Amino acid sequence: MRAGVELRRAHRDEEALAHFTRAYGQTRSPVAQAQMGLAEQALGRWVEAEEHVRRSLEAATDPWILRNREALRGALTVIEQHLGRIWIDGGIAGAEVLVDDRSVTTLPMAAPVRVVAGTLTLQVRAPGYESVFRPVTVAAGGEAREVVRLTRIARPGGPMSSEDRSALVATRAHPEVTSTLGGTQRVLGWSSMAGGLLGLGIGVAARVVREGAVDEYNNQALCPGRSAAFQPGDCQSLVDRVESMELLSTIGLVAGGALAVTSVVLLATAPSPRRGAEVRARIGCIVGPGTLGLQCAGRF
Repeated sequence: MRAGVELRRAHRDEEALAHFTRAYGQTRSPVAQAQMGLAEQALGRWVEAEEHVRRSLEAATDPWILRNREALRGALTVIEQHLGRIWIDGGIAGAEVLVDDRSVTTLPMAAPVRVVAGTLTLQVRAPGYESVFRPVTVAAGGEAREVVRLTRIARPGGPMSSEDRSALVATRAHPEVTSTLGGTQRVLGWSSMAGGLLGLGIGVAARVVREGAVDEYNNQALCPGRSAAFQPGDCQSLVDRVESMELLSTIGLVAGGALAVTSVVLLATAPSPRRGAEVRARIGCIVGPGTLGLQCAGRF
């Protein structure tokens, strides 16, 4: 524990977190858990920081926790300003929910999931179903609610469901829809690309400003460290700048990355007019119960 505290004072938070994690694994001490949360706060790992600081405060009889309760509550308040919640309706039982490629829960959800505020990439997946991907914006202190619908993966040569037959009829009745949707999808793809580049630029710029504020803070002899309960005026303004730029950088990079991925998917899957014609000819073939052989219909 003492080595971890010294590493925190030297701003070597990643190494300090490793020490505190080992100490907690060996002792289950609320002090080690609180120190884990404070190190995670310094590293911007807001979800983990909230969980560990909140749980450490439940140790109402621990002398160290009692002495530092107000400081821990203050840290928890700052941490909560970086978090929101997300709730998913729909889907199927057992479907896995991922946020920014991290598995967070399965459906149906028993409670909202705590996530870092900003624009996130939501994925819902289940074996035998098409995965759902979409960007979701979660406000700090707010809750985003999303409804998802999973579609079964079509099996080649298998019987068509009533929904698939209805989609076939609609496509044959309106063959021009494919090319129209393709054009719209390409426009959305390029728009997402532009938004992604802008978000990444903002995120990088904010990160540069944050690092400058960190260096300026570290060079101030009077600044006691970001985890201290009290900060002198100039130090507090630097801490505020670090945290605001950290949040802006996270939002910019996450949003930019999500939009960039979305643009690649949209542009890669946008059908061309020629492809639309090929699809119309192909999906005009029906195989199913009550159908002898292969029946196809198309317009060329």
